[in-house]
Order: sequence, then structure tokens, then C-alpha cells
Amino acid sequence: MAWVITKDAFDTGADSAVGQGQWGSEGKSASEEPAPKLPLRFRLLTDDREYLYSGRYDAEAVGDEDDGWGGLYQALKWGEWYAGCTILQVRCDEYLLAAQIDAGSAQYVTPDKDGWYVPYG
Repeated sequence: MAWVITKDAFDTGADSAVGQGQWGSEGKSASEEPAPKLPLRFRLLTDDREYLYSGRYDAEAVGDEDDGWGGLYQALKWGEWYAGCTILQVRCDEYLLAAQIDAGSAQYVTPDKDGWYVPYG
């Protein structure tokens, strides 16, 4: 399981969160070990829907709320702690494949007009 922040709309320079995330068995920072190339996209927003961060994750990061180190829920909790983010969005088409959601259940996974889906909440 892995996720990493790839774009920070909140801070720049030394305060930027780019490169922060969780990967490996204990989690790493970009200074310790480069983040792996991750195929799937997510965004973190405030409750006012203000966009703050973009990131990438792998299919193994999709899981329950207590999905453990490197899971998407942990990315949401990081955003909440780091900058008050309360919404995690994923690209709906990517999420359906990653979560292996069957056609019958896919009807309950409804994206917004831009193709983003909120898996928690």
C-alpha cells in the first residue's frame, strides 16, 4: 500500500508537502527513499471544497477505514491533521478498477460532474 503527495496548492518552497506520504513497511519520506511511481490519482479538499493537495496511490491502498499504513484513509487523516482537509476524492474510473467493484455494485459509486468520487463518507 502506498500514497504520496505530488502537488501542494497550500504551501510552496520548504513548507511544501510534495513528497510526503506513506510507502514501504514503515513509511518513508522523499529524503529517505524516493516515492514509487504510483498509477492512481487522488485529491484532498477542505470541507468548503477548497482544493489543497493532489497525490498518487496504488490499488493496494484501497480498503476499509482502518486499512493500515499506506492506505487511502491514512492519506485523508494526514490531510486532516496537516491542513484541515476533510474530503478525499479519487478518479471514479480508476477507483472502480482498483477496488475491483463489480458492475452491480458500481451503480452506487457515483462520481461528480468532473469524474471524482468520495470513497469515505
